Amino acid sequence: MEPNILITCVAAVAGIVFGYLTMQTRIKGESKQRGLETGQFKADIDYIKRSSDTTLLELRCLNQTVNNHADRLARVEESTKQAHFRINELREEMVKDV
Repeated sequence: MEPNILITCVAAVAGIVFGYLTMQTRIKGESKQRGLETGQFKADIDYIKRSSDTTLLELRCLNQTVNNHADRLARVEESTKQAHFRINELREEMVKDV
């Protein structure tokens, strides 16, 4: 075989091998990048879930507080109503006495 043909064949095989190795390196790099992005998305989703759960717990607590205030307000209104009845009775008694 002539040396030129041999050098050409070796260069062609070396080009194929280096091209294949470069392709494998890029694929690994892209896979790693996709893995990092996927991991970041999962971490972000988990953070959103935890934040949502915390918000729901706070909302339940707030609803309970509002319900307690509504009950207390109803009792205050009833007490005020009773006080007005008593005031009106006292007025009537005062008018009768005068």
